[in-house]
Amino acid sequence: MGVGENIATESLSKISTASIAGLPTLIKQPKVLFESGIRRIGERIKLLTSFVQRIVTRLLEKTAERIGLRKSEKKSSSLLRRRNQSDAEWENEVQAFIKEHSKRLKDMPPGPRRSYPATSKSWDIKPFGRAIEIPYSDNFTAEEYARLKRGLIPEAMEEKWFIYFEDHELHFHRGWTGQGIFRVELQEEESGDASVKRALFATDEAVSDMVHLVELLRFLVGNLLLDRRLPFPRSMSSSEPAPGVIQHSFSGTGYPEKTLDKK
Repeated sequence: MGVGENIATESLSKISTASIAGLPTLIKQPKVLFESGIRRIGERIKLLTSFVQRIVTRLLEKTAERIGLRKSEKKSSSLLRRRNQSDAEWENEVQAFIKEHSKRLKDMPPGPRRSYPATSKSWDIKPFGRAIEIPYSDNFTAEEYARLKRGLIPEAMEEKWFIYFEDHELHFHRGWTGQGIFRVELQEEESGDASVKRALFATDEAVSDMVHLVELLRFLVGNLLLDRRLPFPRSMSSSEPAPGVIQHSFSGTGYPEKTLDKK
């Protein structure tokens, strides 16, 4: 059985066993995301409603002019008070309205737990624990290194990893349980580029397929943080009920897959 399948199986089993102790956290995270989303949706609905009301008002004014309503009738309706406004004035008012409320939306503070770069306080995580060193190596440009420092904060239930940068290290935690899985120590060069100095995998057991484990970490770094679009590495010994199940459980992604040569 491959490392990816082990992690995926462990992740799924924790929902019904070991993760029960962390159930309040699992419930709290979606609740925070949901409440933040509802507030933002409510704000946008209010702005849209106000804008639509103004358009309806203008349409009613135009209709009133066309059917020749009497002057006294026009004055009696609050919806027709702006009947003498020219088209140019109306256009200016619409543009001002859009500009004003666009700025309001732009200046709205980010939702809770959504500020970047990610830090250890951005998510509910567990201590890393014991680990073994793995032979993962990679090099990053200065631009890529800056992107690595931003980390990753899950924004949907399908996103399986929380990643943050601290003290020259990338920390990889499972999004649902907060369990630490990988740590990557980086070394920055004078040019601003960076390289992997050391990588760790959290486990108390011997790893039977080190190549697969290294490729899984390479997949997470390359695809979740740098958009390199690497294929998902499947182990020769992996078996799954349907194509893509292990990848979805491991990373919540749907990239093309490749089977690693058995070594």
